[in-house]
Amino acid sequence: MIYLISILMTVSWIWHIVIAFKDGSVVWGVLMILFSPLVLIYGLLHWGLCKVPYIMLVISIALIFTLSPEDIRKISSDSATSSITVPQTAAFQQTSPV
Repeated sequence: MIYLISILMTVSWIWHIVIAFKDGSVVWGVLMILFSPLVLIYGLLHWGLCKVPYIMLVISIALIFTLSPEDIRKISSDSATSSITVPQTAAFQQTSPV
């Protein structure tokens, strides 16, 4: 379920940014890239252009609140186990010149 929510949010975010750049609002596009919550404001201000991606974003946000505690624990345990581990290197034996 979390993957569906992530895909919906990402597609909606990119869709909003594309609409902003196509509309000539370069500043809005850059600001939405830097500060993602501005997508909500831009979507409301440009409702005629952003109706579909805005509704998709609101649905994905609503789906976050339907996650069970087990799903949330699974997300945190998956992220903890997927961290990058640095392999241990063999200790160097230092030899001194004779």
